[in-house]
Amino acid sequence: MAGSRGCNVHVLGGSGALGLLVSAHLARAGNRVTLLLRDEALAVFRAREGADGGGLISVETRGRAGEATTTAAVRAEPARATAAATAATGGLIENLIVATKAPDAGQALRDLAPRLSPERSVGLLLCNGALALRDELLRGRTGGGGGDRAPPPPPPPPPLARLLVASVSHGAYRAPGDASAPPSFSAVHAGMGEFVMGDLGGLEEEEDDDDEALTGGSGGGGGGGGGGGSDPRSQPMPELARAMEAAGPMLAARWEPDRRALRRALLSKLTVNCAANAAAGLLRCRNGGMLPGSNAAAAELQGRVVDECVSALALARAFGFLRGEGGGGRAAEAEADVAVGRALRRTVDEALTRTRGNVNSLLQDLLAGRRTEVDYLNGWVAREAARRRPPGGGGGGGGGRDGGAWGSAPLNEALALLVRAAEGVPAGEGVHGRREAEG
Repeated sequence: MAGSRGCNVHVLGGSGALGLLVSAHLARAGNRVTLLLRDEALAVFRAREGADGGGLISVETRGRAGEATTTAAVRAEPARATAAATAATGGLIENLIVATKAPDAGQALRDLAPRLSPERSVGLLLCNGALALRDELLRGRTGGGGGDRAPPPPPPPPPLARLLVASVSHGAYRAPGDASAPPSFSAVHAGMGEFVMGDLGGLEEEEDDDDEALTGGSGGGGGGGGGGGSDPRSQPMPELARAMEAAGPMLAARWEPDRRALRRALLSKLTVNCAANAAAGLLRCRNGGMLPGSNAAAAELQGRVVDECVSALALARAFGFLRGEGGGGRAAEAEADVAVGRALRRTVDEALTRTRGNVNSLLQDLLAGRRTEVDYLNGWVAREAARRRPPGGGGGGGGGRDGGAWGSAPLNEALALLVRAAEGVPAGEGVHGRREAEG
């Protein structure tokens, strides 16, 4: 297995909490891990390097069994593939983990393109909003618009042989809690979860899956991760996925060969993020502050967002609760929506309970004055709802600011707009009470 003999893994976004979590456990399992860092983070890392050119990173795991710290030695290289940097590092990257925030990933991959190969490089997206990011990378459907933002032009697809995605249910944040501080290369693993990895196939196969979600059809086969080719189930598990699986129980990574099961996992994670992240960010609270026993109003809001996602994304069909062209009529559809919504509400509560001490990534970004990933979460649901709506269908205008009326997913649209408004508060104009982001 790759994990037992070790393989070369590069981690884009390696100074963030998720990148550190993955990097530490991959390195401890015997893999040669290199963090791809921006200039500021690279300078901090260089200042702490040993004589062999490596540096230590650490992850503190907090759980019911107590606390434990994992340390590991890794290397670092520039995230931008300049000619000099490429010559100094030896060039090709074969196993790439993308752990940046979704809004930054497209440009980061374009900066790295000279070191990637459409024949040999495999990428794995770990970002929140992985479905939206994959749309952006492969289709040119951007997550960058909304509010006052004009959508950027469609970027070219990254030069990768396969583009894998993962549903991530771990909770982690960077230590210390001040997300605006220089990177410490230490993270807190605040909630155990798992990585569910796989290959969604090519664009043609995704269209088949979309058709199946809307009509209950049987769908097609599979496709290459970079945009078409062969059924991903017939391709061998990539070396990168084998290394993740072999990295031990603290990562709890597993390969999912069935692309529809993988898509269900990603949609479930998306719904959890949409229900919890924006609201917790706006309320400035840890995940535990969103639980029904702590905040009944927040729990009610989460439930309504879940129900809206179920309807807007046709999750009853995607999760197999409805089959066939007719689906049993409106009564059966309504019953299925209620059942899926109830199950997903439980999933949200379980996720928040498991990661109750975590400061979610959207809140970390707001506290640091960075752009958040909301356009790839609630914003994407609102856009997908409008895209899926039949011509002439109801649901209002297609976008609050642009159309003058709320679209098909108004709660998600409103949450995205509120978060974008919070991002836009000028420096020095914010009013803060007690800050409980750490301790």
